[in-house]
Amino acid sequence: MDAVTRLAVRPTVTGCRGPAAVLATDTWCPVNSQDTAVHRDALPAYYFLRMGQPVGGAPLERFGDIFSGYFVAACAKHLGHAVRFGGPLVHHERNAHDLFADLAAELPAIRFMDELLEWLREFHLEGSDYREAYASLAHGLREFAEQARGPAWTQDARAFLHRSAHLMLTWLTAVRRVDGG
Repeated sequence: MDAVTRLAVRPTVTGCRGPAAVLATDTWCPVNSQDTAVHRDALPAYYFLRMGQPVGGAPLERFGDIFSGYFVAACAKHLGHAVRFGGPLVHHERNAHDLFADLAAELPAIRFMDELLEWLREFHLEGSDYREAYASLAHGLREFAEQARGPAWTQDARAFLHRSAHLMLTWLTAVRRVDGG
């Protein structure tokens, strides 16, 4: 849960009622890395983006899992697969957080997330498996970094996307080596 929600709503979640939910193909939702399982076939498209790069004078932090969740979801949707929320569930004890510090770390990504997601929803991935789709996404991300025109798209933000795309492709190289092909 992001700092904005925790500051504004202060939710207390004690369980999940009802059956599991599978997102419709036109529905998008952030997927964090806590209490998350990823199908083995999708692992090549599930790289946790490296955080810490300065964007707008502050290090971009706390959104690596959010980017990763959206990116693997894009690949899944392209391949005719889906994202599912539901059991099995675990009890997750939150550690103490300075929510204002969390918010400051999240703001660089929040500034450009909507425009990035709009591009992601419209981008046409290529490939017949997760590796190919993720490579297509990484190459597309590089192109998007040069074309994005909103006020949040500073040189720092563009550099973050370029570095992320490079590391996504590096991840795929590592996956191929581990997988033997």
